[in-house]
Amino acid sequence: RRSRSPSATVRCRAGQGAGRPGEEKKKKKWSLRRFAGQLLFFRGGGLKRVATFPVRLVGKAVGLVRGKPKTTAEGDVVEVLFEAEAEGALGEEAAAGAPVVMVTGATGGVGKRCVATLLSRGARVRCLVRDAAKARAMLTASDCLDGAAPGSRLELCAADITQPKTLLPEHFEGVERVVCATACKVAPKEGDTENRDKYYQGIKFFDPEIVGDTPQAVDFGGVKNLLSAFQAGLGVGGGQDVLQMPGVASGFGSLDDVVMGGVSESSARVAAAGDSGLVFSGVVRTENNGGFASVRTRNLEPRLDLSAGSGLRLRLSGGAGLRYKVLLRTDPAFDAVGYACSFDTSKLSENEWEEVEIPFASFKPVFRAKTVPADEAPVLDPSNICSVQLMLSKFEYDGELNPKFEAGEFELRIASMEVYSEGEVDGEEGGAPRFVYVSSAGVTRPNRPGINVDEEPPAVKLNDALGGILTYKLEAEDLVRRSGLSHCVVRPCALTEEDEGADLVVSQGDTIRGKVARQDVASFIASAVMGEVPSSLGATFELGTTQPFPVPYVAGEGEGARTGEEWEEALRRANVRPGVTGKTVDGKYTATMTEEEAAAAEEEARSPQDAWYSW
Repeated sequence: RRSRSPSATVRCRAGQGAGRPGEEKKKKKWSLRRFAGQLLFFRGGGLKRVATFPVRLVGKAVGLVRGKPKTTAEGDVVEVLFEAEAEGALGEEAAAGAPVVMVTGATGGVGKRCVATLLSRGARVRCLVRDAAKARAMLTASDCLDGAAPGSRLELCAADITQPKTLLPEHFEGVERVVCATACKVAPKEGDTENRDKYYQGIKFFDPEIVGDTPQAVDFGGVKNLLSAFQAGLGVGGGQDVLQMPGVASGFGSLDDVVMGGVSESSARVAAAGDSGLVFSGVVRTENNGGFASVRTRNLEPRLDLSAGSGLRLRLSGGAGLRYKVLLRTDPAFDAVGYACSFDTSKLSENEWEEVEIPFASFKPVFRAKTVPADEAPVLDPSNICSVQLMLSKFEYDGELNPKFEAGEFELRIASMEVYSEGEVDGEEGGAPRFVYVSSAGVTRPNRPGINVDEEPPAVKLNDALGGILTYKLEAEDLVRRSGLSHCVVRPCALTEEDEGADLVVSQGDTIRGKVARQDVASFIASAVMGEVPSSLGATFELGTTQPFPVPYVAGEGEGARTGEEWEEALRRANVRPGVTGKTVDGKYTATMTEEEAAAAEEEARSPQDAWYSW
């Protein structure tokens, strides 16, 4: 079914059926050179492996092949910047056992305030940043550390969430909560001060542009990478992208019908810079009784252990309505039983994406497109994967033809091949979300029917001009919501540098406009990850204030930060519920209903005559 962003969600099925594909008229001769090259690639590598040795050697030297982790200039993967002495023996014991809260985007306006607020609550905070030197200078400043409570601890690690190979397992050791406050960089076209003074006024005061990495790379790809690394550190199911695992994306080679006399040809290449994933493309021809093109990895060492998840979720574009196959292999022999599942794609425009979920239980044992009886082959063991294969074939299984096959050119773009899990998998109890994502009010509005963007905040109007800045935040929200982790998504209105404490507006359905202090957002996040706002679990909500835009809010004498109890009361008063997103589903705005409630209401509203015609 269609999702509410420019993507679709499709359930995979191991389809069978009849249907005769079209034939190409142009003939092409079988190639002995290609036949020999494909066999040489998979049977040990031969000359190709020798030729690529210098590349692999350089890869290890620059950290493309994961080995012993690189250290910071101080000699540690995780650097301790500050530690406040605990009070007494009991205090020391509590501090030693306190969970680590990771903050990404820790040098940004919201992120740095989250760090300071968490330290004031006695938390152990680990900042994951791209620029360690900048973070070290900013976060050790007195205004960040002055209020640190006894037992608090500030740590620093350097990584780039858009580059998954930089996210080391050591970064996530002991981490039990993540606050994701990263965002792509928006700046005035005419330039800004070193301290980004114009930016912190808000984009309504200048003509903005994206500087550096795109929203797709940061807000979607970065959040995906962060979730995957965090889940791997927790040891819970799902999140890992198979294409990002060592040796996978770079290990594909062609394995076409040339091995049986055919003339099809294909290739797999890593996506261009700025994108992620793999491009599987080529030409399928049916001469010489052929009719399939595929790419397959060499045998992987170490083998892939995907057993923490329930299946694979592929994010695709360019499928053109064809039916493809995924094959997983547990036997390293070249010509041995594999496990296959077919999946259908949709005809989408160039910039649209869809998602296909393939449960591991749907993979069936096959040998040369013939199913193997259950008593001759065990079920798939996802903890023991030695090879991954993608295929477009006119053949289905057991002599049946693929009903959704066309000969000719094809190009399937695969942004990710993510291991997913059904339901909540982290086993977290209590009122603290594992993952808090700082999104933005307005993320559902660019594609909402009836919206007049000229009446909306600038980010909505400029969404396309800024590279889909809200579109990709919404897609990141979806990643968080379906991650299986206990979570909270907070959508602030326009962020300001004003004092915290203005009268709050908490809402769902993504309709409010206004402003909110960055410190208010940080105060809520700190209370949530400390387990003081149980109503935040599984919730997505907007946060603003009643303060008029032209009037800066100045806190009165003696006013302090809101307590966790006050934040919980604010969410309860607003009737914040899990599952409410304000997205548009199948052209219908869900408002303050969950997607399931909206679908049920739509069904109930249909007249008996409409129902009859639909049936």
